[in-house]
Amino acid sequence: MAQHDYNIANQTFPNTRTDINNALSAVASNNSGTAAPSTTFANQWFYETDTNLLQIRNEDNDAYITIAELDQSNDTVEYFKSDSIRTALIEFTDGDDAITIGDGGTVGFSALLTANANITMAGTTPTLTIGDGGAEDTKIVFDGNAQDFYIGLDDSADDLVIGVGSTLGTTAAVNITEDAHVVVGGSNLSNFGIPTAPQFVSGTSNTTAEANDLSVVGSGVATNNVGIINDNNSGLISAIGLETRTSGAGRNAILNVWQTSFNADLVFRLRTGSGSSGEIFRINSGEQCISTGGETSPDANAGGLTLNQADLDSYIMTLKSSDVSHGMTSVAEADTYGAIQKANSSNGGLSIFGLCDAGTTGVEVQSYFESVNTSKASNANVPIKMITRARNGTSSTAPSNVSGNSNLFGVASGTSLRFIVDSDGDLHVDGSTSITAFDNYEDAQLVRAYDLSHGKGVINSKFDKFISYNHEKLAEMKLVGREEDGTPNHFINMTGMQRLHNGAIWQQYEKHQKLANAMYELAKAAVGEDKANEILEQNEIQLLN
Repeated sequence: MAQHDYNIANQTFPNTRTDINNALSAVASNNSGTAAPSTTFANQWFYETDTNLLQIRNEDNDAYITIAELDQSNDTVEYFKSDSIRTALIEFTDGDDAITIGDGGTVGFSALLTANANITMAGTTPTLTIGDGGAEDTKIVFDGNAQDFYIGLDDSADDLVIGVGSTLGTTAAVNITEDAHVVVGGSNLSNFGIPTAPQFVSGTSNTTAEANDLSVVGSGVATNNVGIINDNNSGLISAIGLETRTSGAGRNAILNVWQTSFNADLVFRLRTGSGSSGEIFRINSGEQCISTGGETSPDANAGGLTLNQADLDSYIMTLKSSDVSHGMTSVAEADTYGAIQKANSSNGGLSIFGLCDAGTTGVEVQSYFESVNTSKASNANVPIKMITRARNGTSSTAPSNVSGNSNLFGVASGTSLRFIVDSDGDLHVDGSTSITAFDNYEDAQLVRAYDLSHGKGVINSKFDKFISYNHEKLAEMKLVGREEDGTPNHFINMTGMQRLHNGAIWQQYEKHQKLANAMYELAKAAVGEDKANEILEQNEIQLLN
């Protein structure tokens, strides 16, 4: 024990020296002992050897304040608040060059914060508090080599700010407001190119965001130009607005994603300068398909597409390619190679347009099939089928029930029909041109010339040597086709052949009547008129009067 009353009595020199040495020993050992010194002074040190507690006397000299606990086995020191619980401690570890803050109140406590090269906070609910509730800004600065960053509390604005630099409030990037709103851009909003004031879809009067909303704000040249993602506390996105302006110009279109939730449609609308809202398209949650033009009840199946153009009569769909450049720009743009629109402005119907450069096909329909069907019946399978049905109340009739002689299919040149197929299976061709084109020819010989020219299944006739026509002549008369190089092929002009057959029948009829008249005149000369008439009657021959 090294303690002293620090009173040097008047005594002989050897005793005085011993008394002084004892006092110095008490000072050097911090008045160490198993019990406190009997004589105390204000701010006096005391090391309690049985508890390893380092203490200091208070200013009133009526109690000791515990400063630290010395771990003599591990050569560490632990600081703690002097109370009966002793839960907050600070430990200095000489071997690790570290400071540890923890709880437990004893040596070997549970560490909460360790500081050497890094700082680690541990525990069930670790909490770091910066500030004491006063009206002052607080911040954490990240001291970088080329650039500093900060996170801090702007107490005057009640915002948590993340920014560039080391000065709180300057070059802000993200602000979290006291309303739990997140503002991206901070004080340097112009970097985002986003206008300043809220912009909601038509009919919404809110001008402030609600709790849990995300507001993206920027500095534009005018007001009322903000984009809002608004969950409305219900998981609902009310609008996403993006807008640009030029000086003196009105608002450009804003794309809004409107009223989207797990149980609603996803709708995209287009805002105009007047503030009206036009729906672009919607993803229908019930039918699971896409619709346009404000169509809320599409009749397409899941994965389908419904296009609604309201009362417009122009193209409802166009197909484009940069490789196409036709010259029919009054019909469609030069790069449009296909289009679809109403056939009639008020009655509907479908018009399909194919536009192409010179020398190519405008519309081509292809069908790929596996097995060939050779049946010639009303229910035969064909690779390409065109079906026409007539209205029957709210439904339609089967093809077989369409009234007789009804037009089913037609081919037109411009607006003039040239070919019609009716419900009876009859073919009708516009025969207004070239009906008498073959009157100057022996039609029967032309027919025989065709049979001889293709050379398939033709029975020889002794009269063939009198045929003066050939395939070249038939091609010249456009009864058969030619290749682009002029070579005759086996394509047949069916309407031309029909006219040829009609002409051949009439020519044979005329020759028959001429022969009948000649035979009658010969009979009259040979047997008399009465007998000649009798011969005509017996053979049921009627002469034309």
